[in-house]
Amino acid sequence: MLKKKEIWNQVTLNLKSKLSKPDYNTWFSQTTLKKLDANVAVIGVPNKFFSNWLNENYLIEITKSFKKVLKQTPPDIYFS
Repeated sequence: MLKKKEIWNQVTLNLKSKLSKPDYNTWFSQTTLKKLDANVAVIGVPNKFFSNWLNENYLIEITKSFKKVLKQTPPDIYFS
């Protein structure tokens, strides 16, 4: 299985191909994958504003990207 960092790189590359460069740079350049297991993915973000914005505007795309990369049911996504 891929390592956490490799998985996050693939997830964000997938997102990068779907977003404008400014949107990607604004919302994803400062993120990390803090935790990943079969049920949960915790994405590290700079602050609560980022957490809320990503949850409200990009959660579906992030979930789809995890599903594509992992080739299985995606984990629940949380921001921290």
